[in-house]
Amino acid sequence: MCYMLIGGKNVFEKGLMMGGHNDDLNGYEAASLELYPHRIREAGESIALPTGPVIPTPGETARCIALKTFRGDLAGDTIAINEHNVCLMGGENLLMDRNERAAAADPLVENGVAGGVRFVALMQSRTARECVERIGRYYTEYGNKFPCAVGVFDTEEAWYIEGGGGTTWLAVRVPDDCYLIQSNGYRINEVDWDDTENVLHSEGLREFVIEKGLWNPAEGPFNWARTFGRRFLEDPSTYYYNSRRIWSGLRLLSPSAGFGPDEEEYPTFVKPDQPITREKIMELLRDCNGDNAFRAFTEQGVENAVRPIGVPHCIHSAVAELSCDRPVELGGVLWSCLGSPLAAPYLPHHFGISRIAPEMEEGSDSFSKTSAFWNFRELMNLASADFYQHLPELSKEWSALEDRALAFKPAVEKQAAEAWESDPEKAAEILTAWAESLDYEALKTADRLRGALNRKIAGSLYRRFAKGSLEW
Repeated sequence: MCYMLIGGKNVFEKGLMMGGHNDDLNGYEAASLELYPHRIREAGESIALPTGPVIPTPGETARCIALKTFRGDLAGDTIAINEHNVCLMGGENLLMDRNERAAAADPLVENGVAGGVRFVALMQSRTARECVERIGRYYTEYGNKFPCAVGVFDTEEAWYIEGGGGTTWLAVRVPDDCYLIQSNGYRINEVDWDDTENVLHSEGLREFVIEKGLWNPAEGPFNWARTFGRRFLEDPSTYYYNSRRIWSGLRLLSPSAGFGPDEEEYPTFVKPDQPITREKIMELLRDCNGDNAFRAFTEQGVENAVRPIGVPHCIHSAVAELSCDRPVELGGVLWSCLGSPLAAPYLPHHFGISRIAPEMEEGSDSFSKTSAFWNFRELMNLASADFYQHLPELSKEWSALEDRALAFKPAVEKQAAEAWESDPEKAAEILTAWAESLDYEALKTADRLRGALNRKIAGSLYRRFAKGSLEW
């Protein structure tokens, strides 16, 4: 159960396209970084998906930098940038929100494709539109085993695609002056069938929904989300499960719009009050409703009634950025967080780096002292002894590290850009050395913080049984 932000080219800092994503799985599903080389593939080569389909590959596939889970790049949770300046922003589970009428009309395909097909599409695509078109074609050709949503953007456009069921899908282009927030529920509302520049869908979708009795044109415009989703709204216990996370994002990015926390449906696209920065996206992905009545962590413990955006069991988070006026090697950056952003930092990794620190590459579902993920996960586990007290301490440390990274980033990129013209390998080494220095500083800081938390937690254990103070 995840969270995502994407937007059009005019909503972010000037010259950038960006996105943000939290991957909220079981807390032990380790995350890691990986570089995938540009490959010339042999004739007849194919990719076998875990769900069964075998997809033929083209003669070439693109170089990628990816943040993924221990299950691999074909598990469906991958956030990645490819050499053509196209970014894939993870995935969003829609299965729980799909209503029973849609499920009966368009059943899932047991041996169809699932989330991993998105990375297969990214490796072959030169634009965001091409990527969502490929994803849609795979849904159509092989059938869909698991309905999900995903955002894809390049330096010009952001696209968003949702799977309706085993055969149906719909994709929309995010307007240049708007952003979209996703939190595990169907988000595409009214659709203009004639807008072929900004709307893509499975062949015959209009006829399908009419024939299956899912939509009656006489009753008003076609609303994709109401047609295929809204199951969460049928149960009082899950009524606000997704919607208040949507509201949390809207209150941070568009406070002047005045959205309330109890609305049944929020617009698909919304304009921000101010240009959205990297720092704002990081704040968004860490948000725990600390400024309102739905605060997740209090002195009394954890309030479970409202799910916040930032959760302890998040296994990776990212802010991805693409520069509109620089090569992807210099302007494509994956701010990677290996763990929950509540207890781990966002660390910049440029597309042009030549290697990744071994600790950032290591990750499995078994604890490891050398894995960066498990170092940050252990810190999160310790903080769980008292979220209210410990999380602000961790946030202060990581914010300081991120601020230093943001402050030095322009100078590092300037140095790399100057080297790029005559010596691309030197430019790559500059970016690699900087990424590694921050990675190791983060790991050293995590080790210090774990020591401090262990001591503090140990020092408070006496309160369980002792009477009075233990002062000598």
